[in-house]
Amino acid sequence: MKRCLLLLAVLAAASALQAQDGQKYSREDVLAVFAQYNPQVLENAKVNEDYNRILQQWATAYQREKSPQADWELMAVAKNFDNSLRLFAITKTYEESLALQKAANMELASLDVSTRQALLAVFQDIYNATLDIKAQEIAQTKARMKAVKKDKTLAAEQRKQKLAQEKSLLKDLKTEVKTLKKDASSKVQAASDVYFADIKAQALARFEAAYKAALEQAQEAKSSSNRQVKSKNKKPVGK
Repeated sequence: MKRCLLLLAVLAAASALQAQDGQKYSREDVLAVFAQYNPQVLENAKVNEDYNRILQQWATAYQREKSPQADWELMAVAKNFDNSLRLFAITKTYEESLALQKAANMELASLDVSTRQALLAVFQDIYNATLDIKAQEIAQTKARMKAVKKDKTLAAEQRKQKLAQEKSLLKDLKTEVKTLKKDASSKVQAASDVYFADIKAQALARFEAAYKAALEQAQEAKSSSNRQVKSKNKKPVGK
């Protein structure tokens, strides 16, 4: 879940993952992954200009060196694209609502409850997408193992080494899935709680900074006004 949270943080901020030297994903590569693993995103982009602009900007900005692991991470990006937008929208709505309620000295409990519920729903979808991706990884690993066994061009030792590598990967994937499924609801809740605590702390910090800046500006304006009044009321020195 930690890797998933880090990925979502990148998505929600709409920033690109920077690559080192090597062959990178092009805009066309990125969109091809979306077309294969989440074609609904491309369909949504056809009928919503703002949505399409976000998608195109993100696809253009995405800079990552190609690798098998990066392929799976990009698939996760595609499957969770709408979830990342939902997280961004929930965060902005919470920040704006919190600022209004704090300014009016209102109770924040209901806002926190509704925001937590919205976040939990998103993180449940993220969890489901993660399991789906892992299932596809396992299926592809098994397919490669079958292909290696049938490959007559490989020497016995080569076949043995390749199978050992794939078996090790398969074992790791199964362990990861088992860990994800164990006490799943608690894991999803914990991830959601961490995210909420983060956005609340950031929203409060922004509100306090804006409130402080407004007070300082008002105090400066008041001081300036007082100086002007004193200057006008000051009697001229007689000659």
